[in-house]
Amino acid sequence: MTDELEGLDAKLLRGMLPALYKKAQEGDQRSIDTVLRILQRLEKNAPTPAPNEPAEPGFTAPINVPGQIQSRASRKEFEALLEDPPVDDPFIREGVLQLSEAYFRQMESGENDDKWDWRKHAYVAWACIPKNLRYPKTINEFAALVGLTNASTIRKWRAKDPEIPERIASLPRLMLNQHVSDVLHAMATVAATPVPQAHQDRKLFLEITGVYDPKNNINLRGVVGTIELDDPLDDDEQAAVERILKEVAALE
Repeated sequence: MTDELEGLDAKLLRGMLPALYKKAQEGDQRSIDTVLRILQRLEKNAPTPAPNEPAEPGFTAPINVPGQIQSRASRKEFEALLEDPPVDDPFIREGVLQLSEAYFRQMESGENDDKWDWRKHAYVAWACIPKNLRYPKTINEFAALVGLTNASTIRKWRAKDPEIPERIASLPRLMLNQHVSDVLHAMATVAATPVPQAHQDRKLFLEITGVYDPKNNINLRGVVGTIELDDPLDDDEQAAVERILKEVAALE
């Protein structure tokens, strides 16, 4: 195998790594030895980065640092899964889709790019997903998915960096924020529908816009009359608004 490696360029050697990693993780000694030889050859021949050359997005170290070749190969395999989820198992597919949305949203945020590599971003994304929707299900399985030998590395991340659990808590809210405008538009559309079933939507809409406050006694005409509008209400429109507000007040 050594002679065959001698005739391969860096691109072909990198292309061999994902399949070899998989066999190596299964305990195949020949694959383990071959991976080590490939990594040594790639790292030996890797160009030395210029001083102050920034690392690639998703990495905190240049490619010639030990372990970075493997990290890049693992990332390529991980993102390939996210971009093309399996279709034969609906549960796994949904879990991969959830992970994909969270991971790419986290990567796009640029949060702590200077000290978090793609694996930490991936862990934040995985951990923020509800447990019943996660893929993989366990932290050990997730560690294997991103090319780590075990989950102890991830536990050390959390112990040493309090920003990781903080980000895990805040990312779901960030992901939901992108849907706020759609939800508000849908609520306003329903609230404007003149049917009794839309009462709760009208009530919520008026509370959000500050027209109606259920905790205070409100002079309805005074409230409507003091709101600054780009297009002032005519008498019929103001009467319609007051009618809705009275409906809301009567049902409290």
